[in-house]
Amino acid sequence: MPVTTRTTSGVHADNRKLLGAFLRTRRESLDPNRLGLARMRQRRTPGLRREEVAQLADVGITWYTWLEQGRPIQASPKTLTAIANALQCNEAETHHLFRLAGQSLPASTQSDGCEPLSAYGQKILDQLDPLPAIISNARFDILGFNRAYCLLMGVRTGRTATGRS
Repeated sequence: MPVTTRTTSGVHADNRKLLGAFLRTRRESLDPNRLGLARMRQRRTPGLRREEVAQLADVGITWYTWLEQGRPIQASPKTLTAIANALQCNEAETHHLFRLAGQSLPASTQSDGCEPLSAYGQKILDQLDPLPAIISNARFDILGFNRAYCLLMGVRTGRTATGRS
């Protein structure tokens, strides 16, 4: 059984290593072309570069590198959420990321992940009628739809977009 030590960052040394491995695995699994990142030069490793993740998460490259290397640094819940979004983590992966970082998931992150559609967004959908239209987020959760979409997909009136995905 490995010996774990508590550090000033409040995270076990073993968890820091696991956190780094998790971040690296997620980073390497993403396709830069699919994310719209320009192909500037030949890639030696699969997936995103550390600097690309740092840029997407709006954190410093050195800081992100240290986090991925398992160094004893503390990440705020806001920063962990930004990293989870940059790495396109699903709900389970986000929970895992927070657990490894020794943080509790913020209440705003514990929702179903679907942000409400603004009145303006719904107005745009309604103006597209008779064409079926939806608005979805990056994870393809349906945030809103119009009447033509309801007719096409057999959605009964009175149902909300958050009930469909």
